[in-house]
Amino acid sequence: MSYFLVALKFAIVSISIYLILALVLVGTQRISAAVFKGSLDFDAAQANLASDPGLIHYRARDGAQLGLRRFAPRKDQNPLVILLHGSGWHGGAYVALGEALNEQLDYDVLIPDLRGHGPDPIRRGGSGLHWAV
Repeated sequence: MSYFLVALKFAIVSISIYLILALVLVGTQRISAAVFKGSLDFDAAQANLASDPGLIHYRARDGAQLGLRRFAPRKDQNPLVILLHGSGWHGGAYVALGEALNEQLDYDVLIPDLRGHGPDPIRRGGSGLHWAV
């Protein structure tokens, strides 16, 4: 038997085993109730300004003052979740999600305002290096 036929037979057996395992795993999964109460529709989620913990200011290594929101857990040693915003927004967009993760799962949630974002933005991005052309 040629090496090609041996390799082909091995590939067919491997793919067959993979597909059978995948079908068994998919077929045996049970659908459980969602962990979150209510809807997971992010368009429907409205941040309650009363639930915003407010900004905690800290100084970065380069001296820039940056903001951070924190939802502290009720118990020590709970999982930490860090929610990062995109380039066109700030951490306030994730207050409702952070509150839900904290209240329902007791996670420690941090929502930083990245450099150049938030209520008092400073110069965005940049590494501090200036290139001469």
